[in-house]
Amino acid sequence: MLEKANLAIGAEVTEAQAAAAKKYARRRRMRQIDFLIDELEMLNLKDETVIPDRLRDAIQGMLAEFHFSVRFNSIAEAMDLLYDLQAHLMPFGERDRD
Repeated sequence: MLEKANLAIGAEVTEAQAAAAKKYARRRRMRQIDFLIDELEMLNLKDETVIPDRLRDAIQGMLAEFHFSVRFNSIAEAMDLLYDLQAHLMPFGERDRD
């Protein structure tokens, strides 16, 4: 009986650790996306129209990780795609919060 309880506890701990790892990975991705959006916003504030190659590559890499194979031609389009990606990453209950 004790062994059965230990196995059940071990399974619960493993499940909780996996859930926590998934949660923190999602948060890390959200922070990375926020950084990219901030970079794009800074370009917008400077009235830039061209996305630097390093930033374009970072955005394309982020989108590719989540199988978003959409191209963007402007800062606004890139920002929209990143906002869509953030919405995709948000837990279901947080998507409709205002």
